[in-house]
Amino acid sequence: MELSLRPAIPEEIPIYEQFIKQAIDFQHGMGLVQWSKDYPTAEIIADDIEQKIGFAFTVDGKAVGYCALSFGGDKAYEMIDGKWKTDLPYAVVHRLMFGDIARGKGYALKAFSLIKEYCKENGFRVIKIDTKEDNSVMRHILEKQGFVYCGTVWCNGIRMAYELDFGEK
Repeated sequence: MELSLRPAIPEEIPIYEQFIKQAIDFQHGMGLVQWSKDYPTAEIIADDIEQKIGFAFTVDGKAVGYCALSFGGDKAYEMIDGKWKTDLPYAVVHRLMFGDIARGKGYALKAFSLIKEYCKENGFRVIKIDTKEDNSVMRHILEKQGFVYCGTVWCNGIRMAYELDFGEK
């Protein structure tokens, strides 16, 4: 069962809403409050899809996860307490989540390979992402993927900011 990445579609918004609820429940089970009932919402996902930045992770054509992936930068990343590794154009990943059906299958690591591949196809070699300090699961995944901690940014609260330049030799 191979994981793949494709644009998210409006008809699947109820599925992505379930992923949000399941991700929040999973986070709360770890004692983490990364997201709340106010973020992310179905309206935010619908807006992502309309802006063509919403993506579904699929197995056999069925959505098992979701993320927002954009190439226009992020205002929240303009002010960092720290320093980004590069000043190159970058992709931004937000709202990365998987449903319970996909949990524990190593899909998060594969997801970043797919994201890197998509970025490369679109002429980008730098990815930036943020997470809460106590989200040790995401921080571990990011560090395992080669992301480097660069400092903190304000993005719905203080977040640890990471960057990956996969074009480096």
